[in-house]
Amino acid sequence: LQGRIEELETEVANANAFVQQLTAKMASSSQQLTQQLQEQREATQRAEQAEAQVEALRKEVISAEQRAKAKANEDSDVALGQVRQEMERELEHLLKQKDDQLRALETKLSSSERSRQSTGRDLDFAQQEVERLQGQLEQLRSESVGKSSDHQRSVEQLTLDFQSRLESLEEQKSLEA
Repeated sequence: LQGRIEELETEVANANAFVQQLTAKMASSSQQLTQQLQEQREATQRAEQAEAQVEALRKEVISAEQRAKAKANEDSDVALGQVRQEMERELEHLLKQKDDQLRALETKLSSSERSRQSTGRDLDFAQQEVERLQGQLEQLRSESVGKSSDHQRSVEQLTLDFQSRLESLEEQKSLEA
C-alpha cells in the first residue's frame, strides 16, 4: 500500500510538472497571440491611413485637374497637354507607391492573421491536453480515495488552478476573436 501511494505521488508529481510546462506554453502562446493582435491592429491602422492618403491624393489630383483646366483656358492647348501628362505621370507614380504600401500592409496583415490562427490552434491543443490531464487526475483521485487526504487536497487545488487558467485563456481568446 505504501508503495502504491508513493507511485501515485510520483505520477501526480510528473503530471504537475507536465501541467506546469503546458501552463508556461499557454502563457507564451497567449503573449504571442496578444502581440500578433496588436501587430494586426497596427497594420490595419496603417492600411486605413494609406487609404486615407490615397483618397487625399485623389482629391488633390481632382483639385489640380480643375486648376489645370482653368489654366488651359488661359494658355494654349499645347501647355494644357504638357501639364496633364506631367500630372498623370505624377499621379501614377504616387498611386503606384501607395498601392505598393497597401499591398505590403495587406501581406503583413494576412501573415499576422495566419500566425494568429496557428496560435489559436496551439491554444486549442493545449486546452485538450489540459482536459486530458484533468481526466487523468480524476482517475488518480478516484483510485486513491481514502489513501491520503493530502493528495486529495493537492489534486483538487491543481484542478482549480487549471480550471482557472483555462477560463482565463478562454476569456482572452474570446476577447481577441
